[in-house]
Amino acid sequence: MTLGCWFEDVVGELQPILHRVASVIQDAAMLRGDIRARRLEEALAQIRRDIDEKQIEGLDPDAYLELEPTAVEATPPPVTLKQMETALLRSTALGRYFKPHPDLLNTHILTWNGEHTAVTFDAQVFDQHPDSVQLLSYGNPLLEQLLGAVPDPPACDDPCGVGLYRAGAPVPMSLFMRPADGKATEVSTLAGLVEASSPDTAWNEDTETAAERLFTDVRKQAIEHVGRVAEQQITGERLALKEEARQILVRTALLGAVESQKPTLFAEPLPYSFGPEPVEALRKKGAPYQGLWALLSGEELAADPTDPFFLSVESLPSRSLRRKQDQLRQQGMEVLRQYRLLSERSVAQEVDAAEDASVGVEKRWFFTGASVES
Repeated sequence: MTLGCWFEDVVGELQPILHRVASVIQDAAMLRGDIRARRLEEALAQIRRDIDEKQIEGLDPDAYLELEPTAVEATPPPVTLKQMETALLRSTALGRYFKPHPDLLNTHILTWNGEHTAVTFDAQVFDQHPDSVQLLSYGNPLLEQLLGAVPDPPACDDPCGVGLYRAGAPVPMSLFMRPADGKATEVSTLAGLVEASSPDTAWNEDTETAAERLFTDVRKQAIEHVGRVAEQQITGERLALKEEARQILVRTALLGAVESQKPTLFAEPLPYSFGPEPVEALRKKGAPYQGLWALLSGEELAADPTDPFFLSVESLPSRSLRRKQDQLRQQGMEVLRQYRLLSERSVAQEVDAAEDASVGVEKRWFFTGASVES
């Protein structure tokens, strides 16, 4: 079975279930605090039963696909495997290390560091011979070694050919550019790079200024995009910590309700206490409960006698109840610590995003006489 078939047969059937998990979490987030945890546990338990019993035939993959966001049109890769093969075989530095494979089409014997390895640039060949042939593509350490052995192309002292603009943190970026009609355009493919890198490609003050502006704009967009993604991640983590805070407060109140029923030497058991009052009373107990309440910004919480957690601890002895209370208190302290770290991360990212995208730019110009087939 090919990797593609395996993915379709195994993972494909699980996609509707995975979508249900996301939908359950989203729906539960909209419910009142007193029923959120119960609904979430019930829905996830049903999904677990569906998986265990392999009851996936009732799911509709087409309905799942309709809910997926519209795919962005794929852009062509900067270097195709065929172009990479042509470039390496014609390379004066590396071409001599490749010989045709005696038995397999579109396959080569690569002699490198004293070892002979069957390699291909054809994904279908690799799919048919995964145990005996390596796919020479990015991600393969062998390709990284080969490219690392190639010397840098001849550089120009003054702007000429193709300009390579590079910058590091906060978002490392490299951009090839060429002058065109008094402006600068990005070179995004290997074929375009070779076409644009002849010695007579003219640069002047206007095109250099245009290239700097283009690189700055692209880098600024990248910095802003990374910042948005990071902030979305922080928002998600913050919501998760708030949900954890809700559970800690409610469960602590439920443990108190159970504890109140335990007989003591001098008093009868107290009546169970449910509703919002026992959760609200935790505000007066200091850390971490005051801080956890502050995270929830006035949300209404209630101790529910039908909560699955209450039913699971109702018969526990006092010693076990106190141990669980201590565990919840420590968990609450950790929630507050993690929430504080998230706030610090958010402030640091705002500082990074404000950095001038034109700072720290390195520029080089070079040309190459190589040719590449499309």
